[in-house]
Amino acid sequence: FSRFNDGKCDPKGRLWAGTYTGTENPGKASLYTLETDHQTVRTQLSNITVGNGLAWSADNSTFYYVDSEPAKKIYAFDYDMDAGTIANQRVVKDYVGNQEIPIAAVPDGMTIDAEDKLWVAFFNGREVLRIDPATGAILARVEIPAAQVTSLTWGGRNLDELYVTTARMISEDEMQATPLAGSLFKVKGLGVKGRPANVYLG
Repeated sequence: FSRFNDGKCDPKGRLWAGTYTGTENPGKASLYTLETDHQTVRTQLSNITVGNGLAWSADNSTFYYVDSEPAKKIYAFDYDMDAGTIANQRVVKDYVGNQEIPIAAVPDGMTIDAEDKLWVAFFNGREVLRIDPATGAILARVEIPAAQVTSLTWGGRNLDELYVTTARMISEDEMQATPLAGSLFKVKGLGVKGRPANVYLG
């Protein structure tokens, strides 16, 4: 089966959305765009499995994308804002066998701050990481009191609050240990700000 999993709008107001086929069907998912005419759909990327977080750099020259598993990778692409296309795929960070995160953790949702640093939710990782996309280095860790951290976005009057979503796909015993699983968390005092989200302009 295939279903849509995560999506965002680009600076030109197009909708970008990736699909999920599950690890039993690796490489069968894709990333699509819907133009603002409500009709034109383009395949931007194939050979992914669990399409997830998306982000664009402030100068609109780079697009970032997460393929959660089994790839466990954050990718960067050259982004042509006017054409709505991506090219020159490269790896920002490969978390397969990476000891910086728990072995079961996978990169999930993603956002970007005003300093062009990535913020990535880690499913089964209990945390959010701030990552330098130029080097892959971890700049900050935010522990979340739930294991399955799914996505995040900026909010608040000054866009200096990070809102973090979590899942609750766990057993009753696990729920007893982590009763806040499935909650929405607000993180303050990070010392950085985000950028306003793009909206669909169709």
